[in-house]
Amino acid sequence: MAGATDAPVERYRIHDLTVDVGTMEVRRGAALVDLPPLSFDLLVALARRAPRPVPTDELIDAVWGDVAIADETLFQRVSLLRRALGDEARSPRYVESVRGRGYRLRAERIGSSGTADSSPVERISRPAVAVVAATAAIVLLAVVVLGWLRAPAGRSDAETASQQSSAAVHPTSATVDEMLRRADEYVRRHRAEDNELAIDLYSQVLKRNTELPQALVGMSFALSQRATKFSAPIEHARRAEDLARRALELEPESARGHLALGLSHDARGQVTAALEAYGRAYTLDSTQVGALASAAHLLQVRGDLAEALATNARSAAALARGAEANVPYLDLQIAATLELLHFRAGADVFFERLHTLYPDGVFTASTRARAQLSRGMSVRAEEIARAALERGTERPDLWVI
Repeated sequence: MAGATDAPVERYRIHDLTVDVGTMEVRRGAALVDLPPLSFDLLVALARRAPRPVPTDELIDAVWGDVAIADETLFQRVSLLRRALGDEARSPRYVESVRGRGYRLRAERIGSSGTADSSPVERISRPAVAVVAATAAIVLLAVVVLGWLRAPAGRSDAETASQQSSAAVHPTSATVDEMLRRADEYVRRHRAEDNELAIDLYSQVLKRNTELPQALVGMSFALSQRATKFSAPIEHARRAEDLARRALELEPESARGHLALGLSHDARGQVTAALEAYGRAYTLDSTQVGALASAAHLLQVRGDLAEALATNARSAAALARGAEANVPYLDLQIAATLELLHFRAGADVFFERLHTLYPDGVFTASTRARAQLSRGMSVRAEEIARAALERGTERPDLWVI
């Protein structure tokens, strides 16, 4: 142990926050601030370079490494970090946008006493290093001994021990199938932060294999969702269309591919093209209830209210028969169609159901508030919109209301 050197412990204070890089914890006082790994990595990357502005390409390299992502992905990640910290882009306390130069964080490095320290990082004492080194040695010894006890006949003790210790140091990486399943799960949650996690995973998969249809379709879904539900620029929907078309070139009869294509058209208001793609998806696979429900929404937008209501009813019937589908907005679509048909008592039944089950739904509050406005109940509409904004629902139309 005589040759051991002090190991640095990296910690930052950012106003009322304390960031501990080693434990991957952010605290506000004694309370733990929950940050997903990418948001934490972004915060640390900014803190390490504070107080200078960090260019976007430098941040992307620091957080995502070799994974190719667009600047818009960084923009969304900054937004998610701000939301988690309770920060605001208009009057930032932690993360500041610097026009033409990237992002900047105001941070201090702190010492072991908790006071500001001019040293780059706080350092733990030599005895602590010795304990860590001794523990590592014991673990390695246990691996070697277990490997020797379990060594099959015909294999040398040294060879087995070497392979066992190598496996301990280099654990098996996540497989493509595991990453895709996890990404698909994140997309189905219909939440901004989960959607960004899905995009990160799809990006990693596509870096390994640029022609994998499931990854192309999944990324297309996530980008369309980013544009429609989370107010991102329309360029994301255009990229979503490109990805869906690449997937369909590989698998022309893929129902999910046609559904993804329909969503990309839908995100840009191309109603006729979207309806055609949704219809093709449902024709290829009648379990694609999401395609049917999405078509119903566009029929409502186009003014075909009776047909929209009938199509929504078909979707509800399919779900009642046990069809497995992720259709989180079916109740909302039925409520909106009934409202437009002036069946307000029926609409209110669905609105109350939505308010109970999905109070944080992306479109729930805005649709309900617009219905109140159409009835001349502006005060009630404002109450609904204000409550949604206070819960953190970020929709431009809520501010308009």
